[in-house]
Amino acid sequence: MPAKPVATIVAEALIYFMGDRWNQSSLGAAAGVAPNTVGNAINPERRAPGKSGKQPSVKVAELAQMAEALGVDLADLVTDATPEERGQVLRRKAAAYYEKHGELPPWAPPRSKGDKHRDADAA
Repeated sequence: MPAKPVATIVAEALIYFMGDRWNQSSLGAAAGVAPNTVGNAINPERRAPGKSGKQPSVKVAELAQMAEALGVDLADLVTDATPEERGQVLRRKAAAYYEKHGELPPWAPPRSKGDKHRDADAA
């Protein structure tokens, strides 16, 4: 089976980690990149190859900025993973943030039923 193109992996990861909480404009603003940069990353098929025939790609520095805004590592955006694996990444990072700051980060995944922090917040 041929390897999945990195641009596809990045697009899938960004779409997952953006979820319902982010759109191109809000992520671009938080990451310090243009909304079109986010759009190009999540829709790589829209970008035409350059004169040399090379497929365009998002700059690593821009991906790093988007990863930081999303609360994940750059590696999380370039690693092929299932939605379940990506969800585990977010939950681990949100738990670490909670331990350090005493509150969940704005990018935390939705809390599940029976979550001890959710129950404490409701009390």
